[in-house]
Amino acid sequence: MLFVYFILFSSLFSSTNNRCFHEEMTQNRGRPSLDTYYESPSGHFWIHYDLSGENAPSSTDSNSNNIPDYVERAGVIADSTRQILTEIMNFRQEIPDIDGKYDIYILDLGSSLSGAYGWNCIDSNDDIVGSSWVEIDNDYSEDIYAVKGLIAMEFTVAHEFFHAIQRAYKENSF
Repeated sequence: MLFVYFILFSSLFSSTNNRCFHEEMTQNRGRPSLDTYYESPSGHFWIHYDLSGENAPSSTDSNSNNIPDYVERAGVIADSTRQILTEIMNFRQEIPDIDGKYDIYILDLGSSLSGAYGWNCIDSNDDIVGSSWVEIDNDYSEDIYAVKGLIAMEFTVAHEFFHAIQRAYKENSF
């Protein structure tokens, strides 16, 4: 739980021109199109990912359920973060998109050399002002990342999802 408090504290004092939230993410843009998705254990999140190619996460599947461990871990962290933020800390809930699920997309962000760990992107659907989605890297293995692997993914999911919570307070300012 201390982990999430640290992420939130850093989110509260971050500026909009930090390495996680760039100006281009405030522009209307389309969602990525990936092969498949996994529903998080709570049923609240869809974790989108490719099965092969440059965006695909490691296919390691220690419990042999045909879902990559990386994808499952992203779902668990998203569920845990949301539960702490909305049920324990009593922040507002994020603004859902049209299907009522919150979307997280796993992509190869490290190849862009931007140094971004992730993005919180504004949804261009004008019917639901303030909704968003998150994009995270598929492995955080590139040299541009100071923090790598699962730890980087966990911090990024928590941090970027908190931006969705922030949007619920002031939908039109991000």
